[in-house]
Amino acid sequence: MIKEPSTETLSLSNDDKPLPKGWRLVRLGEICEINPPRSTLADKLTDHKDETPTSFVQMSAVDERLGIIARPEIKPFGQVKKGYTIFAESDVIFAKITPCMQNGKNAIATNLVNGFGFGSTEFHVLRPNENIINSWIHYFLRQPDFLKFAMTSFTGAVGQQRVPEKFLADFKIPLPPTIEEQRRIAAILDEQMKTVEEARLAVEAQLKAANLLPNAFLRAVFESEDAQNWEKRKLGEVCEIKRGKFSHRPRNEPRFFGGNYPFIQTGDVVKAKGGRVGYTQTLNDLGLTVSKLFEPTVVLVTIAANIGDTAILDYEACFTDSVVGLIPTNGTNPYFLEFVMRTKQETLNQLAPQAAQKNINIQILSKIDLTMPPIEEQTRIAERLKQQMKEVEALKKSLTEKLEAVKKLPAALLRKAFAGEI
Repeated sequence: MIKEPSTETLSLSNDDKPLPKGWRLVRLGEICEINPPRSTLADKLTDHKDETPTSFVQMSAVDERLGIIARPEIKPFGQVKKGYTIFAESDVIFAKITPCMQNGKNAIATNLVNGFGFGSTEFHVLRPNENIINSWIHYFLRQPDFLKFAMTSFTGAVGQQRVPEKFLADFKIPLPPTIEEQRRIAAILDEQMKTVEEARLAVEAQLKAANLLPNAFLRAVFESEDAQNWEKRKLGEVCEIKRGKFSHRPRNEPRFFGGNYPFIQTGDVVKAKGGRVGYTQTLNDLGLTVSKLFEPTVVLVTIAANIGDTAILDYEACFTDSVVGLIPTNGTNPYFLEFVMRTKQETLNQLAPQAAQKNINIQILSKIDLTMPPIEEQTRIAERLKQQMKEVEALKKSLTEKLEAVKKLPAALLRKAFAGEI
């Protein structure tokens, strides 16, 4: 439970759930030195020459998800010795500026050349004393609840807000009675976080593979041996290509909007990803007079900005002038046509003139080469592909939910650890 800041105490403790026997709340400033002065490392700096290789950590070098210095640099001592934050091996560095702080950019400084390094001035440095281990501090600072609490202490202008040193110094942290207990719990957390990261990577790999399935299904159909024998047609021969007339008046004229006619824009088609298209805006009767009302079963194709994205229309709607409607003629299954057009996106982008605002006109679009089987075969293939795409969406939804659950695990594990429950 996050408590509101007060002058008496700053902590994440829950008054209804006391700490384990022997544990106590101590201020961070009592168990670690916060932003120790440069003089504490004077013995390490004395013999350094300007050309001596030195560890350097930019803010971008810290991986906020893993909580490690993932991309350290080596720079000449003379380039970094002034104007940067200095820290020693095993110190904890903590981003104090928004949004890096909220993102969790903090880490234990390890593998530093000659035992010290320099980094961004937007790091606080916490050097633990003999009563606490660095990983205990590090894991505590990684808790989402703590990061949210730290936001309440921000000082400075919006966009350049920082966590003050005093906030860290006054904040109370639960402390087990012995170093050995701290190490035991930290070791368990190390293993748990490693397992969570492996699980996250596994689910992400599964989700990536699931995202590739639609194109694999399409290739299996349209690059098959059977497809080589289908009739060759031009797009303009299997459908009418129509665009709305909404460019006749300014698009932003307020009186056109707010009615009963769905108005489909490029982003709606992109978001549909080949499925049923949705909409966020509507036209009134006046808007309809300068547009075209399309009927259901029209295939939508974007012809400007995002070229070649497709969707299926299953209700009456108007389009922006950067979306065209393919109205199937007799002998053309609209769903099959939409699947065919998904395979043509790269072709359309190659044919579009390379202008500042890429677009493709109807004349070019109508000459796109297609291969079309008989209508009965089109219908059979379309039904199979629709079922496969439906199953892929269900799989992706399940994996996305699983990934979100995995992402929540670190916070739950940290809460248990600092409540003495592991």
